[in-house]
Amino acid sequence: MKTLADAMDALGTSRAALKDAIEDLPDEALEVDRWYGDWTVKDILCHIAAWEEAFALTLEATAADGLFDSPPRHDDASEFNQRTTHAYYFVEWEDAEEFLDEARQLLVSAMLECITLPPETQAILAAELAIEAAHEAEHARAIEAWRKERGL
Repeated sequence: MKTLADAMDALGTSRAALKDAIEDLPDEALEVDRWYGDWTVKDILCHIAAWEEAFALTLEATAADGLFDSPPRHDDASEFNQRTTHAYYFVEWEDAEEFLDEARQLLVSAMLECITLPPETQAILAAELAIEAAHEAEHARAIEAWRKERGL
């Protein structure tokens, strides 16, 4: 992935896969059934949203000063995941979906702020955003496999 436009395309593809994976799931499967480690589908969505929100803040800072610094989730992904999962434990399903959509809007907005940065910086950001897209796609595939296994 070389450009921010490529990154936007990849993020669009991964989000479509995630939306397809969760479409028409029953409430129990979304919020009650813990199957991905100790996570529900709702927890996975909040997890993805937290990653995107953290990266959006990093992109905003990069746009402001031109210097890229890895998002906080890179420091200790397990700790970041645990902290954010606990923070969103009591979130309702509808709020989780809204959080996911808002995080993506923040991320896209922050990406647009970066389009005037030098091409080398944009290439670094695009590579990092490819990780975001792959991360989301990985979870979408896991949900699809779980659905298939459960006949949902």
